[in-house]
Amino acid sequence: MARACCADPVTGDQRIGLTVVSLVCPGFAHAVTGKRITAAILATLGTLPCPLALWFGWPVLAFVAVVRLVAAVLGYLVSRRATAASWGGLAPTAVVLAGLSGLAFLKISLETYRIPSVSMVPTLEVKSSVLVDQLTIRWRKPTRGEVVLFGYPCDPERTYIKRVIALAGDSVEVRCGVVYVNGEAIKSELVKDRDSYVDVDEADGGREIKRDASRYREHHGGHAYEVVHPVDYKATEPDEHDFPAGRDRMPSCHEAEPGDNALVAQARPTGTIVEVTGKRKPCEPQAHYVVPAGSIFVMGDNRNNANDSRVYGAVSLDAVTGRLID
Repeated sequence: MARACCADPVTGDQRIGLTVVSLVCPGFAHAVTGKRITAAILATLGTLPCPLALWFGWPVLAFVAVVRLVAAVLGYLVSRRATAASWGGLAPTAVVLAGLSGLAFLKISLETYRIPSVSMVPTLEVKSSVLVDQLTIRWRKPTRGEVVLFGYPCDPERTYIKRVIALAGDSVEVRCGVVYVNGEAIKSELVKDRDSYVDVDEADGGREIKRDASRYREHHGGHAYEVVHPVDYKATEPDEHDFPAGRDRMPSCHEAEPGDNALVAQARPTGTIVEVTGKRKPCEPQAHYVVPAGSIFVMGDNRNNANDSRVYGAVSLDAVTGRLID
């Protein structure tokens, strides 16, 4: 079969160009030198897996990166052997579109987020980087048990990351460290009685501090994850982290950020607190917080060292920007 009308010898500069373009658009060098089957295979391997990154994260990105590196090397080798290159036609155009569409999809759908605090220990270590899916959250609501990113209700310019504990209409209560959702305790089991994690004291120049903790595994909403409590934690004794503390202690930005901040002043407490009637033991349900419509209730996995909905209240669904890719 005759080549396209614009077939020319491959020069040294063109080899370099073909190699670079093949890195971005796998299979391009093969497409312009007439190796269409190989071009189609490389373009498929370098583009088709991209949507899978929304579920499998870094391994898929690593695979795509390796394919593109291999495509660049193979592109250089095939261009050295080629006597001519046909720059026009359907095959090169299709390969370019495939390669660019894969990169565009990753740019739109994924972002990396650097963990700023220990509030999600042991799931997320401070200063670690995680991959966030910011696409699927646009057409489906968060579910119980998954980790989401959102604009902090008291200052939307700040991004927080926490675990979804309850949805709109759910009731939430914490007594003696046990979390109740709709009156049922989240299943929890001891994993390690004596453990530790590294905290960072930003007020002291980022000095690292080792903190003792006990590690537990919870099962909620089809998710299994670990949380930490202080080593002296006992599920038989009330503590300062019980929630809600009473009808007059509605979580709000005024609780989280007391002062004259304009954004805090504009914020209004949301949700309601319902007291349980009848005499109750200290660790039994006393009163619960009802999550308002269009909102979620979030908590940190580092249960006694997290600024979460127990303090500032529910998070609007409109403020959610992504979900953590497990």
